[in-house]
Amino acid sequence: MTQRSGTLPRAKPSVPAPSRFRLPDPERERELARRIEVTFRDPLILRQALTHRSVLTDWLTIPQLDA
Repeated sequence: MTQRSGTLPRAKPSVPAPSRFRLPDPERERELARRIEVTFRDPLILRQALTHRSVLTDWLTIPQLDA
């Protein structure tokens, strides 16, 4: 029987670390639309669909965004 010290190995987190926060990038949005083969007459619809509502209020205070 193998004896262990009093510490257990660290478990990996079950939830991945959050990605870095980024402002919307129109070029990335266009690339996504191209890859999924969908054309949006109003690109803002795609942005809103991909944006969690918790950040929309914050984005409304940033003048360079059309959100």
